[in-house]
Amino acid sequence: RRGARVCRGRLGDWTRVTTCARSTRDISAHVQPTSLRWRTGEVRADVTLPKGAFAGNAASFAPATLRVARASGEGGSRVDADGTLASTVRAMDNGVRYDAGGKVQLRGDRSHAEIVARLGTSALPIAFTSDYDLARKRGRLRIDDAISWKAPLLAGTLERWQQPGDSTRGALRIDLTADYRFVGRQTFLDARGSLALDAVDGTWADYRLKGVTARTDFTLADGALALRGGDLTLEEAFVGATVRAIHAGFALTGQQLALDGLRASMFGGSARANDFTYAIDAGGADFTVALEGIQLAEVLKLQDQELSGTGPLDGSLPMQVRGNVAEVRGGLISARAPGGTIAYAKASEYAKNIGQPGFEFAVAALSDFRYTRMESSIDYDRGHVLKLGVKLYGHNPAIEDGRPINYNLNVSQNVLDLLRSLRATDEVSRQLENRLQRDAQPRGTPAGDTRTNPR
Repeated sequence: RRGARVCRGRLGDWTRVTTCARSTRDISAHVQPTSLRWRTGEVRADVTLPKGAFAGNAASFAPATLRVARASGEGGSRVDADGTLASTVRAMDNGVRYDAGGKVQLRGDRSHAEIVARLGTSALPIAFTSDYDLARKRGRLRIDDAISWKAPLLAGTLERWQQPGDSTRGALRIDLTADYRFVGRQTFLDARGSLALDAVDGTWADYRLKGVTARTDFTLADGALALRGGDLTLEEAFVGATVRAIHAGFALTGQQLALDGLRASMFGGSARANDFTYAIDAGGADFTVALEGIQLAEVLKLQDQELSGTGPLDGSLPMQVRGNVAEVRGGLISARAPGGTIAYAKASEYAKNIGQPGFEFAVAALSDFRYTRMESSIDYDRGHVLKLGVKLYGHNPAIEDGRPINYNLNVSQNVLDLLRSLRATDEVSRQLENRLQRDAQPRGTPAGDTRTNPR
């Protein structure tokens, strides 16, 4: 009959459901000795669920609206219906909020839904389909979709995101097939598929990443995630110094992350690590980084603008990671033959003010030092202190007719302090460059207009 009806009951055995249904057309029924047949016109149902849990995550649900365009039944049990569904879900554990809506279809014990979920305030759409067997309490979820973003992703998706980093642009493609089933209050999920990241940029604290691309196949069974055939590249990473062309293959089994072919370009040369396994739960790994063709000129730029040099360097750095903190023990770097140069622009001026003849001679020789051999031991401890033991063999052609000079230098520096200084310098340089570009733009000239200012 026409009108409204409020029904209160229980959904399963874990929550309470309140339904307000309005029918815009009459419901007709025909009773036969052995069967009941019925049909309805349009029906709207507003369903309110209290706070509950799904797959171990606490969640709250805004009222869902189900509109049934038509429905029919036979035999007192089978129901066929077509309609639409709209709802909002907020996961309270991590602050994820999404609005979902789409088409739903019911044929007896089997349902089919085509839904689009829009994530957080960013409203990034993810389309998926779901087929569910009510009698067997199991179903299948399918996602084959892509999203892209040009604004902070995590801050726009997670309501309580307060971490010092985010992804500012990029694209994600996902191909997922997930089989799920309900047993009592438990949800079991088995999933498989592939993920692809393209041109992802992001920041974390003072670090910057650019052009992250990744591909991997994955499985999720009994709560355990596994990745296989993974491939990762980074166009550029800034961590105080710029590292480019980073590449690695990866695979994940349980808490073991296997990395192979890890390599990068840095300081005009390259770095390459042997294949190794990283224990995620313990935060530990052992591997060696081989350095090849590192340019001394690029390394010296980190220390002092008055200090310059030339020559390629090779070496190896034995790395030990424990509790996600890295150490280097017994590292060694040496210069390639025939050597190179080191020049300290203020050496002569500094030497004159020392007043110690032996030390004055050693400093003055650095004004134009031609080395034939250079060796350096390297140790880096858990307190982020870098210790270098440098040995230099060479001469200065202007000092005592170029007689041989040997140096033994011990250098100790906190790397975190150095990186903070470099990041601050880089930020000032970028802001200054932006200011100069703005000041160079003629007043009243639109951005991108290259015409000469007539004044």
